[in-house]
Amino acid sequence: MSGTKREAPKAEKRAPKKRSGTGRFIFLQLVNVFTFVAAGAVVVILHEKYQRSESRARAAEVAHYELKRMTDTFNYRLNELREEMFHLYGEQSNLARALNESERERLILRSLCGRVFERRRYRNPVWSGGRISHLVRFSVLQVV
Repeated sequence: MSGTKREAPKAEKRAPKKRSGTGRFIFLQLVNVFTFVAAGAVVVILHEKYQRSESRARAAEVAHYELKRMTDTFNYRLNELREEMFHLYGEQSNLARALNESERERLILRSLCGRVFERRRYRNPVWSGGRISHLVRFSVLQVV
């Protein structure tokens, strides 16, 4: 031993230390719980957003339907008014035609019997110039 070096003892190879199962199990259970809670929160948030968008879509659909119904009602009434105006225009043209006929009759009567009407104008206001056309016009309108 005098001239020989003494070798340091080799480090013993140690086997990896076995972890106890309880700590790891609890850690994994906590991770599972947090993951489950986070996933549930995500599902709740997405469901709320879906419900909001669904209710918005439903509200938009109802508003669209109501607007369409109001527009259809308005168009229906407008078409009724157009038909009524068309009938009124027809009646107005009939009245104008009758008026033209009565005016022609008045002019003919005035040209044939002008002096008689001129003499009677002051005695009897019913037979004055404008009144006779009114009477003739009224009788013609009753026929039409």
